[in-house]
Amino acid sequence: GRPIALFGWSVGALVGLEAARLLRERFDVAWVGVVDIAAFPQMRAALAGAPALDAMEREPLDASLQQWLARSAMRGLWQQTLGRMARAQHDMFLREVVRAYGAALPADGPAAGSQEHTLWSRVNCLRLGIAHVAADEAPAPVRWWMSQEMSASPGVRTEGVEVIAGSDHIGVLADRALHAAVLRELEAVETRETRAGVRV
Repeated sequence: GRPIALFGWSVGALVGLEAARLLRERFDVAWVGVVDIAAFPQMRAALAGAPALDAMEREPLDASLQQWLARSAMRGLWQQTLGRMARAQHDMFLREVVRAYGAALPADGPAAGSQEHTLWSRVNCLRLGIAHVAADEAPAPVRWWMSQEMSASPGVRTEGVEVIAGSDHIGVLADRALHAAVLRELEAVETRETRAGVRV
């Protein structure tokens, strides 16, 4: 009979919402906290409207990609991730990553915190988030938080979202302002349930 709260960041927020959907029949899901999830629908719409690369654009970008993969210790992970992308996602990767980085594409290996691993994590999370279409109706009350970096993305709506000032997508989880906001929400559940005579 005790309420539960779920929390997820980026693609993990999608997992939190799905977990709430599966658990709501058996448990009182007080709320689901989501961080940096709000941009996925806008990204999906932008992807749908983006023109396909033509052969003249694609060939040099593909060549640059192959040269980079040849020197990457994360080649297998990259190939697996790229192989799971729809054509429009792959085109976006060539435009937004390969073209943007050029010769500066990181190849510093798979260690957590390396530039290459950070880039792969972001690309893979975006791939998963864009591919997942969430239900229109949330399975429980939702508490929304967003890093300042994500709130500055084109087309992102921030109504009803608490933006964590000065944070980026990777660092927001370590931000004390986010910790304090989550704690306030947990304490609110505890206060409500205590008044109702439920032990939490």
